[in-house]
Amino acid sequence: MKIVKKTQIVYDSCVEQYELNDLLLARSDFTPGAIIAYLLSTNHDVKLLSFHFSEETEIGGQRQIIAGDSSDFIFQFETIESFMRNISSSNISEWELRFLYQNQEIVATGRTWSSIVGVSYSATKKANLIPLLYAVEEKSYEYHTFDEKLVTFVLEKFEPKLKAAIKTLLKLSRYTDIFSEFIDVIKCGKWKSKYTAISVEGFTAEQLNSNYPLSLLGAYNYLVFLRESPKVALEALEKGLPRY
Repeated sequence: MKIVKKTQIVYDSCVEQYELNDLLLARSDFTPGAIIAYLLSTNHDVKLLSFHFSEETEIGGQRQIIAGDSSDFIFQFETIESFMRNISSSNISEWELRFLYQNQEIVATGRTWSSIVGVSYSATKKANLIPLLYAVEEKSYEYHTFDEKLVTFVLEKFEPKLKAAIKTLLKLSRYTDIFSEFIDVIKCGKWKSKYTAISVEGFTAEQLNSNYPLSLLGAYNYLVFLRESPKVALEALEKGLPRY
């Protein structure tokens, strides 16, 4: 997440703008702005007051609008999937939420195709929206498309936080051969034979695990590093593998 516009006073309101560029958009039917709107509306630290979703049209055109209060939101959108279907089928492009956060009324706005969210609140009070927006980014990682058993294994054995586990799997999945071997090894509980194991720049995952301070997961991550940046990765190995 990054701050696009720092706090500005506009009339009697504080106005800020953030880009939530660390969202996970693993599914093609999830657009960044729509998932922000959904996760803000359902956040346990937020009390939704009202929502207003509208279609962008030419000047004077008839706009499709979906609006209501918190009870309407729960009634219309039982799941994130039903929310996305409604937003897509109605050609919704703009959203606005009014909610209470830390006992202060906040207005958040955005577009369904954008990861930028604008917020405004009374200039007479201070508000810190960063923890809430970080929570939205973190929550998006629950909607990954990886096998749950695989994710659970990585969480239990290597990465204690879901976001880190999913990012690791995303990195490995960039290369089908490395990802497939990683899955095979953790399922079987043993390394591939030297005749069938993937070798990158002369190294297999087992060699990296045996000869350097790398876990099983770290060894496969390093295969990716060797493939993407061979010169830098090999130099790091020659130096005894300092932090890379």
